[in-house]
Amino acid sequence: MEVLSIGGLAESAGVNVETVRYYERRGLMAPPGQSGRRRYGSDSVRRLALIRRAKALKFTLAEIGELLDAADDGSAEAITAAATAKLAQVEADLRELATLRCRLTRLVRACSAGEHTCVTLQTGPDDDDEADEADELAR
Repeated sequence: MEVLSIGGLAESAGVNVETVRYYERRGLMAPPGQSGRRRYGSDSVRRLALIRRAKALKFTLAEIGELLDAADDGSAEAITAAATAKLAQVEADLRELATLRCRLTRLVRACSAGEHTCVTLQTGPDDDDEADEADELAR
């Protein structure tokens, strides 16, 4: 592969040049050798692509740093553990969103029916019942 400028690297990954510089400052990308102009090889292209994929999976930059270390070490176990933890967080978020959905649905019904609870944003007498209902919907 040819050697790329920072602009070429950014373009190949679909990011801004400042994004590449930011990742370098955060330690996610190694700064290239300073031989007058910044030059990047295929390793930098692959690393930037991995960062973009991890961001698409909603990993934080700190988590991405750990994933990059694991990838550099060839540790599938560490990557599996990180993905498992992220999946557990997504599932917890989905349960929370299901509860929120139930509460908002009740609020919309109350407001549509002209009930006085609409003004107070009360969604029901017992939040535990809503959480139970949301859990059922999430399953």
